[in-house]
Amino acid sequence: MTVGVEKGGFWYDVKNMKIKAVLFDLGGVYFEDGTDKFLKILSGKTGKSYQDLYSVFREGKSLEYRKNEISGKDFFDWASKQVNAGLLGNELNEMWVSQYTEMPGIRKLIEGLKEKGIRVAVLSDNVPERISYLENKYHFLSLFDDVVLSYQVNLTKTSAEIFRFALSRLKIKPEEAVLLMTGMSI
Repeated sequence: MTVGVEKGGFWYDVKNMKIKAVLFDLGGVYFEDGTDKFLKILSGKTGKSYQDLYSVFREGKSLEYRKNEISGKDFFDWASKQVNAGLLGNELNEMWVSQYTEMPGIRKLIEGLKEKGIRVAVLSDNVPERISYLENKYHFLSLFDDVVLSYQVNLTKTSAEIFRFALSRLKIKPEEAVLLMTGMSI
């Protein structure tokens, strides 16, 4: 049986590929999708639609925050006014980050890849407050050979440049990497 992945309508045999690294997104890949959980809870508290809240927390100013163009305090103070939930910015942040939990079996997967000599890295649109919270709770960053976070490189996954940057740091070609991402079309 051939194991493969579809790419652009073509079927590739991954059994014979020379994969040197796997890049993991955090939300929805390493961790359960905490943003989705958060938006559903917030929608219930505020009566605002999921889509309206999505636009506050995943688009516009949120992208500025993820690229470190505005501070977490400024973002959450702004977001608090947008959602009008009677929550302070820091309370919104705490509610959001607390929704993330590790995917079952993810550490075992990473350990297995490393045992096979495959490097593992993080490539994620993320923010300092969430990374700090998750690292303090799960101690996960040391599992990875490299970590590329949007706020550190002032790029998001909407730009192909962040992918080139991560590959360059790993010193590998695109065809030598597998990206495990959610909700992306590149």
